Amino acid sequence: MDIYITFFARRNDDTDLNVANGFSFGREKKPDDVDLYFLQGRDPSFIAAYLKRYPSVDHIFCSLGYAPHLKSIAPLIDERWVLGGPFVAGMLSRGAQVPGTAYPGSFESYLGKQELSSTFDSYFANLVKTVKLPQLFFNCSLGKGCYWSRCKFCDYRHYDSKGEQTGKVVLRPNVRQIIEQLRPLEGSRTWNAHLCIPSIPPKALAEVLDAHRDRRVILTVFMRADHAILNVLRDRPDPTVCESILFSIGCESLSQTALDLLNKGTTVDNTLELVRLILKRGGMVALGIMDHYVFLTRKMVAEYLDALERLKAIVKDYPKSRVKFTNNGVTHWPSEAAVAEFTDDYTAVDCGGYKRYVANLPEDSEAFQCNKDVSLALQNSGMQQRGFPFASLSAHGSSTVPSATSPSNRYFKT
Repeated sequence: MDIYITFFARRNDDTDLNVANGFSFGREKKPDDVDLYFLQGRDPSFIAAYLKRYPSVDHIFCSLGYAPHLKSIAPLIDERWVLGGPFVAGMLSRGAQVPGTAYPGSFESYLGKQELSSTFDSYFANLVKTVKLPQLFFNCSLGKGCYWSRCKFCDYRHYDSKGEQTGKVVLRPNVRQIIEQLRPLEGSRTWNAHLCIPSIPPKALAEVLDAHRDRRVILTVFMRADHAILNVLRDRPDPTVCESILFSIGCESLSQTALDLLNKGTTVDNTLELVRLILKRGGMVALGIMDHYVFLTRKMVAEYLDALERLKAIVKDYPKSRVKFTNNGVTHWPSEAAVAEFTDDYTAVDCGGYKRYVANLPEDSEAFQCNKDVSLALQNSGMQQRGFPFASLSAHGSSTVPSATSPSNRYFKT
């Protein structure tokens, strides 16, 4: 028999159930196989005691979305364990060691299959029915990778141990069919499905929008403000086509000069137009930004403030609940070469088996004050703020605030 371990979390004062469902695609579960669910942060001794109920086990499969998942099982890992998921893929791509048999690819490829599955399995339905929290968050991973993969702050530009670019796009076939399979599950009032791919390609976005979906399930989509993405929205003038979809746009900054320095490959004008199109078609928007740029200047602040006013003019006629900023934290650079392009004063941060780099930003520097001016403007904009606190507005302006920009924190299943 095989055991499959899925972690879940209870968040926001026990209103949200977050399920790291890593086995919704490609699994061929045998009659005697067992699904086990453990609360995120469980002590290894608790999991060890539970596993003793199953003395004859061939494999223990575990999908890891976050570092705490590995911490809960690390002392228990032996030759039976097979670890996968985005945390494992991220660790291996950076050359970090992962115990047991660690596999960075899809479950289908581990099983030797040539094709990715397009059949979604809500195998965690009994967990949802048992825990019964108002909000359910789960994953429907359409793929992995970013079709741009050139942003200087992102390690999708790097290469894994096999020499393959980590940003290589892998997309499941029949996206429209997958979306049409998503249904509400008993036990929660609101259902949220994260489509997980870090930057959805235009063709896949078109399939999502054209699907005959159950709009009681709210989708979350990561996207870039590209011309091709804009055209997908323009080609679908239906004022309800974006309903029940949260579009998370990789904004990073509202300064065009800053975006060009980051090699973002998008424009502020396109970002604002994308927000307008999404809202006009009934959708919701989360603008992902990063904090504490060491290269920020007065010119960039002026660009930022001008764009912010234009954004406020676009969103003023819509409910505040439909637009928010998400601060992904202090910029963590993937290599010394990346951060050294902007400063020679930086600190290495241990991310548990690999390093990322944070630019040091003295409080008496112009760049610090520029970041503070931007942060205050965002804070006073009247728009919703989520994510990390702004570093320049904290007690000491710490430049070591944790970052949420690592791919291993973006989605559960690869």
